[in-house]
This record gives sequence, structure tokens and C-alpha cells, in this order.
Amino acid sequence: MEKSDKKISTLVVLAAGHAEAEVIADWRRKVTQKPLADGLEIEVCDVSQLESEAASELSSVLAKADIVFIACGADTGCLPPLLQQQVEDQGLTPVVLLSRSEGLTQSDLSLARDKMSILRSDMPLDVMVEKLLAPLVGEPFINVDINDFKMIATPGSEGVLACAISSEEDAAFDATEQALIICRDAMAERSGSVNLLASLTGQEATFTVGDYSRAGEALEVFSGSTSTVIVSAGGSDSLSEGSYEAVVTMMKE
Repeated sequence: MEKSDKKISTLVVLAAGHAEAEVIADWRRKVTQKPLADGLEIEVCDVSQLESEAASELSSVLAKADIVFIACGADTGCLPPLLQQQVEDQGLTPVVLLSRSEGLTQSDLSLARDKMSILRSDMPLDVMVEKLLAPLVGEPFINVDINDFKMIATPGSEGVLACAISSEEDAAFDATEQALIICRDAMAERSGSVNLLASLTGQEATFTVGDYSRAGEALEVFSGSTSTVIVSAGGSDSLSEGSYEAVVTMMKE
């Protein structure tokens, strides 16, 4: 779990439809009401009707991006060729967020698979965005830097995002294991080496280093010798004492 300490400076979230744009705008309003990581900028763009005259504006946004997410939902069609070209020109590997319930595929979006990383979830898109990006944009106890995240979401990889909450005796381990099982079952049909990112959240006043370590132990059971494993941690007063929430991103190359 080495850290490169490259702090994210500009995160770009592109909405592939008008409904997704509203979801992302709501998320941005919420996160900017709280302290962000030092120097962080969040850019949000609706690319559903991208025309040539808007290409230069998008290019300037992407030019300063550390990472790009593309949020896709029920009304998403093929992504504009201009968007695909702009992303490729900037040498970026966007993480495409797909709701499993929408049944969208990479081919539906006309994406070049080796240029993107695809992440699915059974969560609604707004929850998926919030859970995935929390360790990148907030100020948890242990943050995730952008270079670490890029080691998880590599070009051509595909993965699943899952969440579980536990208040069992060994809650940190149990919640992490539950989320990992969901990911493993969802990815059972895919082969390949596994990369893992886990975000562990506990009751702020009672979160311990031991709980963080036990979450790491659960991850080690599921990871192989060639896996990249990243663990972040944070506190929340909304959880009851002794409860932990684990959000796991499992990516297969």
C-alpha cells in the first residue's frame, strides 16, 4: 500500500445525457459544500449534445485533467465521436460508469475498449458516483492519490463497485468481505488479474488503526501476488458505533 503522494488537482466528470448531467451537478453541489482536498478543482460537463464549436472548450478542460469519469445512464446513446477524439488526443483513460441495471454495454456506447476503463454497479448512478469518488475528493483519514487510482483502473480493464455495511463483532473485516463477495460473484464470468480499491468508513469517534488493518486482511484473501491493492479510510458520524461501511472497487485487466 505504497503511496505516490500525487494529489489530484483537477477531476473531470462528463455526463453522457441530460439526466446524468443533473445527477452530477447535484453531486458537485454537495461535495463543494464540504472541505475538498487541497487545491482540488472539479469540472463537470454535459457532452450529450457535443458539437464542433464546443470542442475547444472541452479540450481546455481535458488538458488540465488528472482523471476523467464519464457517467452513463438510461438515456445514454453512442458517445459523440468528438468526445472520444478529444480524450484520445489528451492521452487520458476515462473511467466509464455504467449502471448494471441499465444493461448498457461498451458496444452500445461505441467506445474503444483499450482506451477506456469500465466500472459497473447495481447502485443508482448518484450513489455510485458518490461512493467511488469520496476517497478522491474529500479529506478522509487516509486518502487515495490519483496515481494509485490509475493503477487500479488501467486501460481496457473492467470492474464492479459494491458496498456493504456491517456491525458484527469484526465489522471492518466483515463489511469488506461482504463487498468483495458481491464483486467476485459479479465478475465470475471474467478472467484476468484483479486490482482492488477499498474505502472503509467507520464511526468517527471509534475508528481504530486495527479496524483499518483488518479491512486490509480481508482484501489480501481475495488478491493475488500480482494484484494492486489500495485501502483508504474515513470517519462518519452518521454510522452507529461499531458499524463499518466498505466500498470495494474490483477491476480485472
